[in-house]
Amino acid sequence: MIQAAKTYHVGKASITRIDELQLAAFKFDALYPGAEPQSLERHRDQLEAGSFDPVAGTFIQSIHSWLVRRPHHTILIDTATGNNKNRPEIPSLHQLNEPFLARLAAAGVTPEQVDHVLLTHVHADHVGWNMRLADGRWIPTFPNATYVFSGIEQAYGESLATGTQPTGTARPAPALGPALRKPADRVYDDSVRPVIESGLARLIAVDGGEVLEGISFIPTPGHSIDHASIRLVSGGEQALFAGDVMHHPLQVYEPSLNSCFCEFPEAAWASRQLSQGAGSGLQGALAIGCTGSRPSELDRERLPPRGCLLHRETTRVATFKMRLPVKPNEAPVRAAHPTSASFPPKPRASTATGSTDRRVASDDTGRSTCRNAAWDCSR
Repeated sequence: MIQAAKTYHVGKASITRIDELQLAAFKFDALYPGAEPQSLERHRDQLEAGSFDPVAGTFIQSIHSWLVRRPHHTILIDTATGNNKNRPEIPSLHQLNEPFLARLAAAGVTPEQVDHVLLTHVHADHVGWNMRLADGRWIPTFPNATYVFSGIEQAYGESLATGTQPTGTARPAPALGPALRKPADRVYDDSVRPVIESGLARLIAVDGGEVLEGISFIPTPGHSIDHASIRLVSGGEQALFAGDVMHHPLQVYEPSLNSCFCEFPEAAWASRQLSQGAGSGLQGALAIGCTGSRPSELDRERLPPRGCLLHRETTRVATFKMRLPVKPNEAPVRAAHPTSASFPPKPRASTATGSTDRRVASDDTGRSTCRNAAWDCSR
């Protein structure tokens, strides 16, 4: 019997994780190619057992969606991988047969009740349940939903799928830096274009403006050409769904790490600095990141009113502060792109510990304490 996952509350919104897969496939040098192994060694003590397997030396990650219920909307943020999708180049995602919809039902929601699907970007493990296979053809899994996602992501995906040179909005901006990889083949064909052909897509500019009341797409490009983090504001509280800005909680401590999945590494690094930089117009908000293999028994009162962040790739909850725009209608903020001289950044030596700049340390009570104002991990 499938049991419903734990539900959190932010203002008048309830948030439930809908699981699809748990993965333990990547060792450090595979997930973060070219990075210094000491980046992991410095923070092993901060990584909970559920986020790293020390015997196998593999990171533990998950693929899932976020169900957000508000008084007048039922929303799904990202749609995981999907069943029956042909992904031979990604064996762990190839021809899945997972009870994702049963898990959604266990949370009390049918596909027909979802009225909005919000996509942080259009990679294979974020758009797969957009469509499901029925009688040999792809049909919308959520037939009454409006699928909201970046127009730039759509144009770029269409150009790659058709084998044409990206032009106009589909052409990567020079500020993104060089592209080191492209999205997986066939994803656009079976999970994105059919949404558009069904008339269910709403293509938007990722500029920080509201797309629904209290919901905005914050630009965090780099992992993909126009990656967005989705901000929810409700009842004086806020949440930020970070998409793939990070792939593992190790990057909270070491934001200079870029995963092997980031298409534009320079911009991906810059987007992780969204919480940093004087004069950026951003202010601190408490965030909830995910750090392991199962949901934390986080008490409601541990969600301070400034908000929370629900990290896309991992599943156990930990807390750290991240800076977010205060007002939904204030000017959008883009992370400044680094110059070639500033990327990749080099860790700084810590005179207190003899190691490189540790974003988080523990006091003698075992609580996390901040050693860097930009990544305030105090609780």
